[in-house]
Amino acid sequence: MHMTLGKNLPSFRLFINGVAIPQTCGLKYLGVYIQSDLKWHEHTMNTVKKGSKLLAMIGRCLFSASTETKMITFNTVVRPVLEYASQVWSPYIKTLIDNVETVQRRAVK
Repeated sequence: MHMTLGKNLPSFRLFINGVAIPQTCGLKYLGVYIQSDLKWHEHTMNTVKKGSKLLAMIGRCLFSASTETKMITFNTVVRPVLEYASQVWSPYIKTLIDNVETVQRRAVK
């Protein structure tokens, strides 16, 4: 993966023991998906997907629990997933913000 602020990407190949290393468009580092264009769509979509799965699991496991118990569980389990590394990727595009808030709105219902 090459990251540059310029429009032209350098075109060179890296080799280890004569084997070419394939280029990628992004990578996952410390749980944060980084794309070569420095956009956060992939990271937020994976975060929303993981948060939705956890929210569904809470709904299945705690269907007869009180609302207070469900909210405590949401704040303990799902919210840290949605907020992980948010200082780095800080969603600045309205659609990314809406995607993350969709999970939070479903938790309130």
